[in-house]
Amino acid sequence: MVLDGADGVYGVEIAARQWHTIASLASGTVLYEVKPGHCVPIDDRNFAPWAPAEGSPAAAEYLSALLDKLGLSVSKAT
Repeated sequence: MVLDGADGVYGVEIAARQWHTIASLASGTVLYEVKPGHCVPIDDRNFAPWAPAEGSPAAAEYLSALLDKLGLSVSKAT
């Protein structure tokens, strides 16, 4: 899903316990994530076992593949 204020798409609800990722496509983008209950910071780093390590070359390739599926380019993701 691509959120775009120009199209009136400002948010998305993701079901609990679903893997998800976020890529900013425009500078000045703000992310606001809401979770029920109290914050458990260690859970915020619970990455999918199949996902490439954050900051690795494989992560850049993964992001590129995701953006390709959406018809977007890596150059737009800044």
